[in-house]
Amino acid sequence: MFTAGDAARAGLSRDQLARLTKRGSCQRTGRGVYIWADALAAVAGDEDAEHLLAVRARLQVLPASIVAGHWSAVLAHHLP
Repeated sequence: MFTAGDAARAGLSRDQLARLTKRGSCQRTGRGVYIWADALAAVAGDEDAEHLLAVRARLQVLPASIVAGHWSAVLAHHLP
């Protein structure tokens, strides 16, 4: 999982990132957040893992003071 800023710091241009997305190498999950296709494939069909991946993606671009709550926090902390 990475942000558009991470990609830019790694030397990828916006056009290159757009090509990777169009080719299916990664998927945009929200404004400025991307997930590699293999990471998505690894959690496919596991609703809890898909949910947690989506939450982590959103937290990437939010202020550090924002945390996951309720069911998301239960999943993140592996609580029963």
